[in-house]
Amino acid sequence: MSLSVRARKSGVRKIRGHRSTHMPATGELIRLMNYVDDINATLRRISSAIASMTDEERKRLSEYMRAAATGFNHVVQQLEKGQ
Repeated sequence: MSLSVRARKSGVRKIRGHRSTHMPATGELIRLMNYVDDINATLRRISSAIASMTDEERKRLSEYMRAAATGFNHVVQQLEKGQ
């Protein structure tokens, strides 16, 4: 179990040197937050590969990612509205 998952389960997080107490996260919330961590890791891998891509590959990937970004933004809006 990673440190971040244990911190989430305990409900205590350090944010910029300050301790913040939250209700302990449910298993479902932790699973969903791990998905977001996976997205960030994937974006780092994509970023590191950009230099080796052709112009056509970069164009195709950017179009593909733009469609995914729309879905991502829609889910963030749903979370913010509580829907």
